[in-house]
Amino acid sequence: MTFYETSLKYDLLRFGDVLRGYIVASPKITEPFTVIPHSDYQIEILNPDFVVVLSPCCSIGDSTILLSPLIKLKKSFFDNPYFSSDMTNINRRMTPQQTLPPEVWDKLPLDEKKKREGEGFTYSFLDNFVFGEHEIFSPYFPSEKDKVKYRETRQYMIDFKNTYRISCDKIKRNGTDLTKSKVFQLTVPMRQELRDKIAHFYSRIPQEDII
Repeated sequence: MTFYETSLKYDLLRFGDVLRGYIVASPKITEPFTVIPHSDYQIEILNPDFVVVLSPCCSIGDSTILLSPLIKLKKSFFDNPYFSSDMTNINRRMTPQQTLPPEVWDKLPLDEKKKREGEGFTYSFLDNFVFGEHEIFSPYFPSEKDKVKYRETRQYMIDFKNTYRISCDKIKRNGTDLTKSKVFQLTVPMRQELRDKIAHFYSRIPQEDII
């Protein structure tokens, strides 16, 4: 299934678009500023090669947008044959057996296997969404120390917990001039997969709320 559109609409930003040219900032504090005002904090500024739009299509505009940087895949992904055969499998629901390497699944207690099988199809790595390979992405090895075991890849991912708000006057609701920053646009099926997984990420019910 095609991951990216072959033609782009530069005047329109969509959920899941891949952009470049945006910085991201992450504040770090030692404790909340609730007791006494203090200046014990740091702000990390990053300039990632590419970022992904995580604002819903209908919410893009008013000079504000939510972005998440594309980051390298986790080395552990390559230890699972189901993932290594197609890393975008991580984006979709799968059987409980497919979420783990075979040798790990085989070592699970029988009652744990039955419990997981009873839950049916599920997501794995709930925080992550993998983007397909493209020649514009820099190739890398998941482990520089073990290039024999891990193949080179041009696939990257986003982490739903790693999201930032950016302000830019060129981001407008009725058309946006971002010809130089928009790189890729997801196909409709891929955008739906991203929408489905991030919706699941936010809609999970914690155990303490289950009656």
